[in-house]
Amino acid sequence: MRQTLQEQKNATVYQYRLVNKIDIYPRLLQTYKIAPFVGIAIEIILFGWNGLLFGLIGLPAITLLRFILNRLTLLRVDNYQRQRWGWNITIPYMGYSPVSEVKLGLYRKTELTMFWIGLCVLGALFPWIKQSGFCGLLLWHLWLAIPGLIICLKLRRQQHDGVVKLESENISYYHR
Repeated sequence: MRQTLQEQKNATVYQYRLVNKIDIYPRLLQTYKIAPFVGIAIEIILFGWNGLLFGLIGLPAITLLRFILNRLTLLRVDNYQRQRWGWNITIPYMGYSPVSEVKLGLYRKTELTMFWIGLCVLGALFPWIKQSGFCGLLLWHLWLAIPGLIICLKLRRQQHDGVVKLESENISYYHR
């Protein structure tokens, strides 16, 4: 006898129903791509060569920090889900992000953990990196965190056991 989708424990993404689809508008994506250049230009005007230095080393440093925080969160929460995460160089999901569908609750937990602990790490480093370093690293941290935070904000009313699939044109939320 065939079970309904709600009764199946190991359902695949094809057995889920599309609940919400968030389109990524090309103009918004272009603005997002230009934002770091504007930020680095402002840093150079305000801080000179130090602004340029932290503007250039900020992206790899923050990407590494976010990777470490993400892996620690996945180890603590759900080790099996690590297979669904990988390196991505496409904008807006740059860095270590889901490469296939992932549970919304897990995605939300990793994004918020990376955002808040990343801010705390930057705040703790402030005495050693001075104001120019803090602004440069904060620029990149916010730039990498904004897409995930927007996804969490747009899907805040959805159930945690649903599935999020990130694609270049849209974000899809599925539920059984």
